[in-house]
Amino acid sequence: MVGLGVYNFSSLINGSQTFANTMLGLVTSTYVIGFFYAHYLRRTKPNVLARIGRQ
Repeated sequence: MVGLGVYNFSSLINGSQTFANTMLGLVTSTYVIGFFYAHYLRRTKPNVLARIGRQ
């Protein structure tokens, strides 16, 4: 399903292929940055990581 969604993303957002590629790049980069930030918090500030989502 994810593969089909990525392959047909320009149809899903009803935009050009360039816009679809830009949006996919933003989503992917946000995921990667969040992953590494969570890893950083786990190593340096585990109490902050434990509180995320508990409010």
